[in-house]
Amino acid sequence: MEKVSIIGLDLAKSIIQVHAASVDGSVLSRRKISSKKLLAFLSGFDPCIVAMEACAGSHHWGREIVKLGHRVKLIAPVYVK
Repeated sequence: MEKVSIIGLDLAKSIIQVHAASVDGSVLSRRKISSKKLLAFLSGFDPCIVAMEACAGSHHWGREIVKLGHRVKLIAPVYVK
């Protein structure tokens, strides 16, 4: 399996959409995961960039994800698709 370069998160209240991509941008994984299992899921990946829309909840998730060794990027909602 190719190495994950970036993980995109679409945050919601209880279900989070996870999109993992390689260095060339090809999709490696798309799945829905409960918010309770997100940190355990992300701990299984080597440190990479985790991008998510900047919102109230993203700052909390960002602090927790950084503790796992990942680099967090919060992006403006206008750039999220």
